[in-house]
Amino acid sequence: MTHQSPRSPHGRWVRRPGGYRGQAEDALRRIQRIDDLLSRWRTQLSRTPSRLPEKGIELFAENPFWTVNRLAERLDVAFTTAQRAVDRLESAGIVALVGEAKRNRVYCAGELLAILEESPKPERRRTRRKG
Repeated sequence: MTHQSPRSPHGRWVRRPGGYRGQAEDALRRIQRIDDLLSRWRTQLSRTPSRLPEKGIELFAENPFWTVNRLAERLDVAFTTAQRAVDRLESAGIVALVGEAKRNRVYCAGELLAILEESPKPERRRTRRKG
């Protein structure tokens, strides 16, 4: 279904597949999936004595790409402490090293990135049968 939205600056009607409602529904589904993923990761790390990997998860939720230096800055910890947290996230399968750099290595939360990058999938509406 195509909905008409307000006129474009050129005076023509702009057609958007699924309309704003479809975009909002897609965003809500993604938010729920991300929230479920973060909850699963928190549970997975709950047996870890340090809370630092869980704090790292929150930063990866903000941005799926981080270097250990930037995590150390944001978490206000030493580089080696941040590296241990990233190592824990990596061994849990939550993040992975991107590329083969020797310095300023970038880590990515790939499962989270996949949710953010997938194509929009508006929910199909059920039609009522008359009869």
